[in-house]
Amino acid sequence: MFKNAAPHELAEAIRQVADGGTYFSGEVTMTLLQPTAPSANASLLAALTEREIEILRLVAEGLSSIEIGQQLFISPRTVDTHRNHLIQKLDVNGIAGLVRFAMQHKLVK
Repeated sequence: MFKNAAPHELAEAIRQVADGGTYFSGEVTMTLLQPTAPSANASLLAALTEREIEILRLVAEGLSSIEIGQQLFISPRTVDTHRNHLIQKLDVNGIAGLVRFAMQHKLVK
């Protein structure tokens, strides 16, 4: 979910996760369902560095900047910088767009 979510949406998300489920806001779900042109995305994937692909995978798996930084032995601020570059490079809308891109290219399980 996005950080500007309403309090009632946050409460619902907490309930679902506490019950062992997962939660995606409506905005995230709609972003994930939007179709994209595969050929354009394939060339975008080829333009990414190994480090960017690595960070993209970890972001798509739901890890925070701190967790990614610890795993890759870099600072959380460096992770944020890579993530912001990915958003710009792939021309997507935030984390949800990165997750969608990673899922379309089978970068996550």
